[in-house]
Amino acid sequence: MRAELEKTRALLHDESNQRIRLEYELKEVRLLKDAVSAEERKLTGRNNELDRQLKELVVESRELRSENAKLKIKKEADQWVAKDEYVMLEKFLKRAQAEIEQLKKMPPAL
Repeated sequence: MRAELEKTRALLHDESNQRIRLEYELKEVRLLKDAVSAEERKLTGRNNELDRQLKELVVESRELRSENAKLKIKKEADQWVAKDEYVMLEKFLKRAQAEIEQLKKMPPAL
């Protein structure tokens, strides 16, 4: 009986030690799980923020491209207007020079 009792006590002691070790490991695993969950929430929040920024940047990029296209058209239109004005002024200058030459050829009035 004593041997059986000692054997049972030894088994109980071993199982008790194993239970304590497993409880400690379980506590560590839970802490690790909590840390991983917190990191996941943090990364999910960061991901959501980056998605929001990406959407804003895509909208801004589209607006800027549209504005660039409008400005390019306006610039081309301004160049044509400027060239038209240049041609008009060039013709006016040539006429004025021709009139000056005609006036130079005329005899002086007495």
